[in-house]
Amino acid sequence: MRYYGVGAWCVLSLATGCGERNQAPTPMPLEQIPAALQSVAQNADADVKAKAAAAIAALKGTNVTQALFLVQALANRTDLTSQQQETIARCLLTVVAQVQSSATNGNEEAAAAIQYRRESK
Repeated sequence: MRYYGVGAWCVLSLATGCGERNQAPTPMPLEQIPAALQSVAQNADADVKAKAAAAIAALKGTNVTQALFLVQALANRTDLTSQQQETIARCLLTVVAQVQSSATNGNEEAAAAIQYRRESK
């Protein structure tokens, strides 16, 4: 009888699986990143506001390499809400993809940024 309880618990655990919260974030469309970063910075401290504003300016100026390091700095913060962290993670996925694309197209600065990011993990 005891084994049935353990077996039932295992089956129930496997059947429920991981909830939505454990799913990997999806990249955010590039055109939505400025508004998303403004939203993250809205009720945050001055450092978050400054980094978000600088990242937005870098993206608008097509300096994705600079934006990468700024968004990564925001992603490294531990004092943000889970919603802010998820938004930043989605932004970071998109910015990394943009930098990788630039590196593939011969942008040496982007290639160096990707290499630096790999080595610093």
